[in-house]
Amino acid sequence: MTSAIERRTSQMKVDIPPPIRSNIPGTWAYDTMNRRIPDEILPRIINDNIRELSNPTSSIRSEILLILNDLQSSLKSGNTGYLRGISDSGEDVDVWNSILADVPDDKRNWIDAPWALSEFYFYRRIIEAFKYFETGYDPFIGQKGNGLIESLSNIENIALKLPSLLSREPHAILSTAILTSLWGNKMDLSLWPADKSNSEEKEERVTKFDKALNAGSKYLLDNDLDEVVYFLQSIPGDRGSRIDIIVDNAGFEIVTDLILALCHLKLSPLHTVVLHTKGHPTFVSDATTQDVYATINFLSEPFEGSAYPAAEQLARDLRAYIAEDRLRMIDDLFWCQPTAFWDMPHSVKERLTGSSMIFVKGDANYRRLLGDRHWKLDEDPREVLNYWGDLPICALRVCKAEIACGIPVSEQVRAKTEDPNWLVSGKWGVIQFNLNRK
Repeated sequence: MTSAIERRTSQMKVDIPPPIRSNIPGTWAYDTMNRRIPDEILPRIINDNIRELSNPTSSIRSEILLILNDLQSSLKSGNTGYLRGISDSGEDVDVWNSILADVPDDKRNWIDAPWALSEFYFYRRIIEAFKYFETGYDPFIGQKGNGLIESLSNIENIALKLPSLLSREPHAILSTAILTSLWGNKMDLSLWPADKSNSEEKEERVTKFDKALNAGSKYLLDNDLDEVVYFLQSIPGDRGSRIDIIVDNAGFEIVTDLILALCHLKLSPLHTVVLHTKGHPTFVSDATTQDVYATINFLSEPFEGSAYPAAEQLARDLRAYIAEDRLRMIDDLFWCQPTAFWDMPHSVKERLTGSSMIFVKGDANYRRLLGDRHWKLDEDPREVLNYWGDLPICALRVCKAEIACGIPVSEQVRAKTEDPNWLVSGKWGVIQFNLNRK
């Protein structure tokens, strides 16, 4: 029996490159697994939950600090930190342990395992430590909540502009909505931790988003926006047509995704939009279905005595679409796993089959689109994404990792000249469509 990778290779005119690993000093993958996760992200998670962890009556108190300390020690061990099996009550335990079992023992560590595996595995270990599948406790809820609070004025500003945007012609509406959703990915809390006391970082996040949105295509290194919009406008208006969005972050970004959904629903009264959310909390700020509902509820209520009428109206419109079953959320544990999208389970692929357009949001999802492998930066996306067949895929991705395709050498030079860290800085992005390069 041929493996999924072998079947995938047989479809392509180019060889599949090796996976990205975290064992090359100077790379973002190396920095993530050797510094950011053990020295910044894990201590922040512990600090954010210290009240719960120190409460002797807490339902999650027992053994958690010991488990987290063991995790930190393992991370600090680098290539001797063995990636043990998962052993909680999650429905994905067998899947995870099968993924881990496929890694040779001499590579089954934080540094030498494929980067996607070790990074996703870290967050799965956090969920295991906090007994999420037993208690429903989200260890990232504080960060996500603070991120939403800090973004409220920016959300109100965008929501105020919605009526004017929706009065424009369809191409302009969809173009602006897609760009808003794309650049909303700048607010990733694993890069930009939410801290109400740090107004400088808050202002920098907002400024980066505004600059990118106002700059139009300046920071897009591969830009299929017009083709995507024309394709969306060509979708028949029949009842049953569906747009899917594989979402990334909660907080501000999920609001920008909801704005994309709302704009499409306004223009296509018989269509539906489905948001595909994470099956458990992960990557600090990634969105679960509960996060989406919590965001809409948050926008519905005045905050600290100050009304945000445009945000409240946005929430009312979204609730109306949910009530009409035209806006739906479907979660799946697959979105929390390191598996390449070409190894997508049949159940997930079947759920997406028939979609009129699938938007794939964010950096981690993009990495999985590409199998988290060392593609040439100017590799033709149609050769990389052809495993989707006739399913229309649009990647909306802000560059936060050293992996990409479809970026011409001239654009690589332009970006590097202006920004030496262009592949990881979150300043540059791509809009890539797999059906426009015939």
